[in-house]
Amino acid sequence: MRGAVHLLLVVCAVVAGGATALDFSVDGGCREGVRTAAVTVDPRWRFPSSRLRDTYVALQTWKQEAIFSDPKNLTTDWVGPEVCNYTVRVLRVAAVGPQGSDNPCPATTCRPSPSRTVDHPPGPLHHPRPHTGPHAPSPHRIPSTPSRRRAGTTPRRRRAPRLRSISLTRPPGWPPRPRMRRPNARVDPRGEAEEAATLAPTIPSRMGARRSSGSSSRRRLAGALALLVASSLALLLLLSRSPRPRYGVVIDAGSTGSRVHVIAYRGAAAALPGIDWGRTASMKASPGLSSFASDPGSAGRSLAPLVEFARRRVPPESWAGTDMRLMATAGLRLLDPVVAEAVLESCRVLLRESGFQFQDEWATVISGAEEGMYAWIAANYALGTLGDASKDTTGIIELGGASIQVTFVTNKPLPPEFSHTLKFGDVTYNLYSHSFLHLGQNVAYESLHDMLSTPGLKSMATHLISQAKYRDPCTPRGFSPMEGEVKLPASVLESKVEYRPYAHAVGNFSECRSAALTLLQKGREECIYHECRMGAAFVPDLDGKFLATENFYHTTKFFGLRSKSFLSDLMLAGEQFCHGDWSKIKKEYRSFNEGELLLFCFSSAYIVALLHDTLKVPLDDKRIDVANQIGGMPVDWALGAFIVKKASNQTDMLHPEGEKISPEDDIRHGERLVHHNQGEAMSLVRRCWDLVEFLRWGASDRVCKFS
Repeated sequence: MRGAVHLLLVVCAVVAGGATALDFSVDGGCREGVRTAAVTVDPRWRFPSSRLRDTYVALQTWKQEAIFSDPKNLTTDWVGPEVCNYTVRVLRVAAVGPQGSDNPCPATTCRPSPSRTVDHPPGPLHHPRPHTGPHAPSPHRIPSTPSRRRAGTTPRRRRAPRLRSISLTRPPGWPPRPRMRRPNARVDPRGEAEEAATLAPTIPSRMGARRSSGSSSRRRLAGALALLVASSLALLLLLSRSPRPRYGVVIDAGSTGSRVHVIAYRGAAAALPGIDWGRTASMKASPGLSSFASDPGSAGRSLAPLVEFARRRVPPESWAGTDMRLMATAGLRLLDPVVAEAVLESCRVLLRESGFQFQDEWATVISGAEEGMYAWIAANYALGTLGDASKDTTGIIELGGASIQVTFVTNKPLPPEFSHTLKFGDVTYNLYSHSFLHLGQNVAYESLHDMLSTPGLKSMATHLISQAKYRDPCTPRGFSPMEGEVKLPASVLESKVEYRPYAHAVGNFSECRSAALTLLQKGREECIYHECRMGAAFVPDLDGKFLATENFYHTTKFFGLRSKSFLSDLMLAGEQFCHGDWSKIKKEYRSFNEGELLLFCFSSAYIVALLHDTLKVPLDDKRIDVANQIGGMPVDWALGAFIVKKASNQTDMLHPEGEKISPEDDIRHGERLVHHNQGEAMSLVRRCWDLVEFLRWGASDRVCKFS
């Protein structure tokens, strides 16, 4: 790997070295002890936009320099008795900071040549000269050859662009100018013949300029092609030296659909795997497995598109060595265990014939605590905080369709049923993890309408709604369901919320929030702990930073809110949305399904009631960040499950009842756990390009002689 990096950098240096010729021309002359120089950049030459602000050009005689901050068109004068004895050259073209060559130019003498007038903008464009009087040379006269023009015509005048700044001294912070090896060295004058050959006026013709421009364009094109070839070779070399990736397949059987994750990784079986995100992919199919409760035998066929997707993503020669696992969540947890097992058996029949490595026990229903811990592992894997005692971990609050998962590290004593110990390397984490079933966004939305329409607030999600008219504060005003009902996105039971004509939509955020809080605190009378914040479950104070995922992310994205300190903004956005007119809302959000659009009034109020009113998170709290990805890596519990299964030789390593887990023993302290092969290659190419830019702009000792 290091050899490939060094080889690429050497190739880049060679390519850059061949492309350092700059498209500059120097015009000017010397009269009466005043040296005038105008440096013009070829307009086709593009300076790096990221460095334009700090780009400079330095011109040098023997003892004097002129430095410009605008490299487009440069003009200056040098004054002194010896300035006509030396050649002017372009010393450097670079960003401020790199050192250049300050060696004196060869000794020559100057001859006066015809001049023409150049209009300069107001301002100090040159170093002030001590020469005054009627015979003093004009500061706006630049030598040139006489141009042919017709009699009676006005001479053409060339305007110089405005200059940003000119300084005849080194900018602050520059390193001292390197001295000559022999400070007392003298420069011997040349012979007259050599002098005449050197200083004879040679103004290039238009044809010559075109040839020079064309050759420089060809040089730039050749340099770009060489850079592309070198980068491609380096990428191929890097990929060829990398070990062949291995694969794993995890099917997340969720409440509203199933998603297959094809995960490419590198690393030994007993070490924490390095995910290759360039080859990792996923695909979702609907409906969820819970919708086949009445026909369990058909559940397996719904996974056929997902299995075919995995077969296309994994090379055929790797199928036999690739594990395929099916993990079902709250959707099947709510079904009768016998029905859920029948659904899983139908899926096993398909997975046995998939060509991948599969065992019957790999198709299972995971607990809510496991789901929360897997999500916590995925998030902290992406953050690089696992196994490092010096780094604080990040907790997870996941708002799913059927349940809520809360998982975080705490030092407070916990009841055994909520305490889970997880060990990475030498670091042991004491986790609080719990899943709140029936409180996911979709199921809670159904339960809310059952609660609002049923006297006594004792209805469950599967009960029929009474025919009494009731206020619906969680639906925008003006909503009128067609033909008596509107079907919303499938929830965990795949049942549909029915809006009947007796439901009166009033669109009131405060009332909706109050109703949501009542739903979240339902069952607190059965609490057996010293404090229950959500139903009858114990929830300690939230410690540290948190990441809110799933429907937290979808709701804040819909309202266009920032990821941090979003609660106060969500309150304002929710109030405006709930109080809005339904006909106007539909016109404004035409791209959304009507059933999905109805949920956002409730979801905004539900999130505020959950985080602020129930978990006591301040409205301006910056500890909670909302995201579904970290650095481009998805925060998905399926990824955490894959990491755990591949990080240990144990078949079953997560035990939610307080047992210790040791997914990996040799994790290096403080090491970044993600190895993104494709990202490394692109980073290498960017480094090569940066080297080319530095060599091209960093220091140029091309000598530009006067004509």
